[in-house]
Amino acid sequence: GEHPYARPDQGTKESLATITAEDLRAFHKANFARAGLHVAVVGDIDAATLGGKLDEVFGELPDKQTLAPVADVAPKLGQQLEVNYDLPQTSLQLAWPGVKR
Repeated sequence: GEHPYARPDQGTKESLATITAEDLRAFHKANFARAGLHVAVVGDIDAATLGGKLDEVFGELPDKQTLAPVADVAPKLGQQLEVNYDLPQTSLQLAWPGVKR
């Protein structure tokens, strides 16, 4: 459907050919921000020095991401889908609602 998760995550040949540098900059701005960072540091460094280094590396990132919210959807349970593949063994995939995001 029209839900963002319904789009192919790899894109299509046609969509990949239309991506511009501005598209990549907009994606970076929307997805990468200081509020979304998780940094683990080990070694002989004090908090003040580490803070300075982190500011050097990540200081130009915006404070918060500008991601658009993704609407919840109701799962369509009770469906059966058979796809015949030319594989040497049987493969089953079973799904059930998981933990809410």
